[in-house]
Amino acid sequence: MYMLGPIIHNKEFLEEVKARGALVVASLDEAVPPGALVIRAHGAGPEVYRTAAEKGLELVDATCPYVKKIHQYVDGMGNKGYNIIVVGDARHPEVEGIRGWAHGRAVVVSCTEDAAAVTVPDMQKISVVAQTTITDECWNKVRKTLQDRFGSRVEFHKTICRATSERQTEALEIASKVDIMLIIGDKSSANTQKLCETCRTVCPGVISLESAKDLPEDLSLGNASIGITAGASTPGRVVREVLGRMDEMARKDNEMDFGEALKQHDEENNNRRLGRGATVRGKVLAIKDNEISIGLGFKYDGLIKRSEFSDAASMDPNSSLKVGDEIEVFVIRVNEKDSVVELSQKRVENSQNYTELLSLKESGEPIEVMVTGIVNGGVLAGYQGIRIFIPASQLSERYVKELDPFKGQKLKVRITECNPEKRKVVASAKSVILEEKKKRFEEFWGSVSVGMQMEGTVRSIADFGAFVDLGGFDGLIHVSELSWNRIKHPSEVLKAGDTVEVQILELDKERGRISLGFRKPEENPWYGIEERIHPGDVLKGEVVRIVPFGAFISLMEGVDGLVHISRISTYRIAKVEEVLHIGQQVDVKVLEVNGESRKISLSIRDVEPINPIRNPDATAAEQEGQPGDIPAENRDELTSTIGELTGNESAQPEEPSNEE
Repeated sequence: MYMLGPIIHNKEFLEEVKARGALVVASLDEAVPPGALVIRAHGAGPEVYRTAAEKGLELVDATCPYVKKIHQYVDGMGNKGYNIIVVGDARHPEVEGIRGWAHGRAVVVSCTEDAAAVTVPDMQKISVVAQTTITDECWNKVRKTLQDRFGSRVEFHKTICRATSERQTEALEIASKVDIMLIIGDKSSANTQKLCETCRTVCPGVISLESAKDLPEDLSLGNASIGITAGASTPGRVVREVLGRMDEMARKDNEMDFGEALKQHDEENNNRRLGRGATVRGKVLAIKDNEISIGLGFKYDGLIKRSEFSDAASMDPNSSLKVGDEIEVFVIRVNEKDSVVELSQKRVENSQNYTELLSLKESGEPIEVMVTGIVNGGVLAGYQGIRIFIPASQLSERYVKELDPFKGQKLKVRITECNPEKRKVVASAKSVILEEKKKRFEEFWGSVSVGMQMEGTVRSIADFGAFVDLGGFDGLIHVSELSWNRIKHPSEVLKAGDTVEVQILELDKERGRISLGFRKPEENPWYGIEERIHPGDVLKGEVVRIVPFGAFISLMEGVDGLVHISRISTYRIAKVEEVLHIGQQVDVKVLEVNGESRKISLSIRDVEPINPIRNPDATAAEQEGQPGDIPAENRDELTSTIGELTGNESAQPEEPSNEE
């Protein structure tokens, strides 16, 4: 294997390569086929590629991609007839290679004096590029001179390596703050020498080192502040050795500890080993509508496309970032062809958010999400840029048939599955709903008691009563508890949506049943009835209901009395309907009043008996009855309810409660 010149400017590295069989040659004449030719990082002109191919040498192109990009640019501009001015050192192999691609149209300038003297044929356009390792200061001065001389004829294409430029800027800043500045790198490296020149402008104590053995033995590590940097081609191993040697010297003199500096170097060095999937920190260099330029301290800058900035539509790079901000980014890939590192910030955010979701899954803590779409079997929701799937069976405690109404809704969910590698997150709203329902259940049942007055809203009306919402829990007002007066349907008193004041009559926590009362005790018409109606009183009333064993007579609003069938006529009658009908006005005598059981016994026979009209064709006995044949009252004790008795029309028990 042949290397056309040292692949990098570092003696120790070159010795290692030579030990493995590689030969460094000054020209292609020294390379004898068969074999491979390595073109170093500085690159080479097209004639080298042609000659190597003609000699049958296998080419291994190690040209720095950033330098390769300059070659392509110069080649294109030369073909368009541009004159090329290269700002740099004419003897540097990188500059020699660039000149080779300019189609014989290139000149080199290294300073403002050269720029002031350079000649270019009139009326021809000029394109200016730079050696990648020159300083910003040199570029800016030369640019101004050329701009003043050639005006609109000249176009500038700044090709200084960003990593080199940043390294020089950072080194200058460090050097301005220290007494001694150590520059680690090969003395033949232009990059290292530029660092030395730059640092000497602000720090007289600059020491150039090629390796740890070059450290001065009398270097005082305790009495001066020390800064350290290294050239771009300096292997990390060499830097580690220098720092390790300094740490040994410091420990020996018991002065200071360089262990932390060594650790920091390792971290920074690892950060520069960019690869797919790495997460690194970078500095915002520029912000455009569709992309963000990021400085990484690497040979290429990074680029974040708008689509890789954030999943949140409301996030705008122009408002959330500014030039100079340091951010954490994810390396999608190193694009050698375009000399750029493709980055993503949203993937860093997503990684952090997945970590958060994993923690939430473990803790069981619910989060609020927004439903963004409907899919087969459930819905999709978003949480900090991460899509979450909620199965239809986990949207509610009840069966969900239609999913569309959920779109745009906010739901409280609990993470049930989270797999960052598969980018899969599943959540449940049902578990949160049931948990909150249970909590409300315990809070509600712990706060209510029989006799408590509560306000509620009528939720629905049924034939048997009204359901009232008491704040998430329904109670029932039975139809019998709606009014003191007899009503046919609850809708006569209430309607859905009414706000009502109710009293808790019964509580059954196990069955979740609450019985409510709506009637007001002070409105009870039976209250004080014994003071208003007395046994022996003769009153007028209206027949309001007929039952097999008698008739209920309304004496006043809400107060009915019962006339037993045996107290209607002086004759035995089989059916009450023979002598009475609904709405009929009658005179009655009060026999008994019981306000506590709400029962009043009445008699029509003792006032003005109502006898049946017999069939004219009947016998005299049938027409008039037998003298003294007055039916006796049925004195059997009432042991069954009216509801049970109404199914047997022949039964005539003694007067039941007037409530029946």
